[in-house]
Amino acid sequence: MTCSVRLAMALVAAILALPLLLSSQASAYFYWAQASPDGSANEVARANLDGSKAGGSLVSNPSVTRGIAVDSEHVYWAGGGAIGRVELDGSNDHPHFVTDLSEVTTWVAVDADHIYWNDRVPSSAPVGEWGTIGRANLDGSGVDRTFIRGLPPYTVNGVAVDAAHIYWGEWLNDRIGRANLDGSDVQTDFIHASNSGGVAVDDDHIYWANGTESSSIGRANLDGTAVDPRFIPLPTYPLSIAVDADHLYWTLYECVGNCVFFRGRIGRADLDGADVDNRLISTGTKTPLGLAVDTLGPPGSASAERRQPQQGHRIRVAVEVAAGKDLDYRAAGAIQADRTYRLKPKGGKVDAGESETLRLRPKPKAAKKVAGALRRGRKAKAKVSVKLTDAAGNSETEKLRVRLKR
Repeated sequence: MTCSVRLAMALVAAILALPLLLSSQASAYFYWAQASPDGSANEVARANLDGSKAGGSLVSNPSVTRGIAVDSEHVYWAGGGAIGRVELDGSNDHPHFVTDLSEVTTWVAVDADHIYWNDRVPSSAPVGEWGTIGRANLDGSGVDRTFIRGLPPYTVNGVAVDAAHIYWGEWLNDRIGRANLDGSDVQTDFIHASNSGGVAVDDDHIYWANGTESSSIGRANLDGTAVDPRFIPLPTYPLSIAVDADHLYWTLYECVGNCVFFRGRIGRADLDGADVDNRLISTGTKTPLGLAVDTLGPPGSASAERRQPQQGHRIRVAVEVAAGKDLDYRAAGAIQADRTYRLKPKGGKVDAGESETLRLRPKPKAAKKVAGALRRGRKAKAKVSVKLTDAAGNSETEKLRVRLKR
């Protein structure tokens, strides 16, 4: 046997000897609304974050005018005097989830508790109150069309929200506004910016789509300082933008061949503005409208060794939770032996960059029965579900399977 063959066999043996960890892998997508050239049909499409598996119709013919938002369970869109909603797998399409809104309701945002949108109250109201930001609970109740009032009636261009503030753009007034989540401390001139295609926000910066004069994405710190109006120059003005933990995304509609025809695209860049790719996805002649990305990446991960030895009557299932950012966890599950024995739920917190090992146990009487089943040579398997939730309410559920042995 040659030295190289022996080395290869040794490497295989070493890999097989490693403990096998199980971890549920979350899928992340970005979503966009797009319209046919004649405007006769709209749809909500999605793709993997690397641009693969693009297209398809998650929702057919929604009344999307521009804005789209996503949380851990639903995609939302604004248009047709309503906010629509659909589950992430395309089921339970509800085109009139929030109704009786104005014709200028074109943008939508969502956080862990509420849906937000731009609105316009009836013209019978005082002129200074026509333009508003509306809000409703996530279940569609508690609709407040004048949550933030006193804005210009037709100029709000984008709504975004983070853990502390609501942001909006005003394209005619070249500015970005901000208010606290409870609607207080309204600052209409928070940032001077030529906004035309929405705003987006992450843990460090606010981003906005600049108008036809500059055709770029701007950026500033969350406190409004370090304003860079041409953070990412673009070939034409972006229609909408979104951000996740790694990238900025934008939609473009380009004039081609002296405007003989038009071409839609979705672009992407790193958060530092590097690796600009204006051709991540082509939407052909369809106009890409609103754009959203589901959560800022999974808040963390949960894993468990596939086979876990047990000692005596001390039955336990060990699960490791690793936090990508500050998160809450709640773990529950059951052991299947002669019968099903539930594990006592456990919840807690893990700081960003840290990990914690959870030891889930059944009740004492159940532990003795599981231990007895193992002594008799019976099989015992555990199924564990771990829900991880970050401060913004983004959640991910990891499902694990473990085999218990003596």
